[in-house]
Amino acid sequence: MNRFVMMDDATVQHPHAGLAHQVGLGEINEEDIAELLESHDEELSNSDLLEIERQLTEDQEAPEPRNPEQAKTLSTKDLSEAFRLLENAMTIFTEKDPQQERSAQVNRMITDAYSCYREIYERKKRHAQQQTLDRFLQHR
Repeated sequence: MNRFVMMDDATVQHPHAGLAHQVGLGEINEEDIAELLESHDEELSNSDLLEIERQLTEDQEAPEPRNPEQAKTLSTKDLSEAFRLLENAMTIFTEKDPQQERSAQVNRMITDAYSCYREIYERKKRHAQQQTLDRFLQHR
């Protein structure tokens, strides 16, 4: 049984514009959303795909920024190492603290505190998997 309901573009765009404003993307308007939706209706041509690949190559070959603040990045490897170290610290609290409730509370607080980094890690992993899939499909 098909439960999909067809909606016109205005119905779809309006809630997205409100959502964009709620999350602090005030500069995005309904015209931007309409343009984005329309662009997804078109198939990419071979020249479009080649241009995207050229841009990706340029981005990867771009020289390192001179400003040290711009050079800072958190790789999945860095995040994974940080998570491992935090887990080790929490294990010490759990195993050595005679007050089990205190160590459990501290562990929850630590886990909550670095959840934003966990989200970044998951997003980077998904992005890397998508790039791998895209490359695989590109070479087929």
